[in-house]
Amino acid sequence: MNHEPNLDDLTPVIVDLVKNVVQLLQEIQPDWQKAYLRFCYYDFNSIAKGTYVHQGGIDFFSPFQNGEFFNTVMNSGKKLLAAMGKEEGLFLLIIRSSRDFEIKFEFQDMSLWQINKMDGRTGIPEGIE
Repeated sequence: MNHEPNLDDLTPVIVDLVKNVVQLLQEIQPDWQKAYLRFCYYDFNSIAKGTYVHQGGIDFFSPFQNGEFFNTVMNSGKKLLAAMGKEEGLFLLIIRSSRDFEIKFEFQDMSLWQINKMDGRTGIPEGIE
């Protein structure tokens, strides 16, 4: 299932993801500065995790308090990979409060850009900044 990605299929999914993150952050942390959303679909398992930077530090998006948001992310993530012709993959979405964003994709190393705060980690995806 490998084919050239169709930008007409990719763009609306990416823009919707950005909008969903920004809307959620405007509700839960209006002074946010930067957000990271990592989605991985590998070996029939999907994982989404995100953090956001604000004046007081770095916090995780709570899957318990934001279940609908994570359902949307899971659906959009699978849709995005399918539009790229990929059955498995990983992406990292980085959004600034100015609404500038970038998205990084990986299809080989599913361990990239882990988001963690254990063992002295900051919550910023590993290998970013």
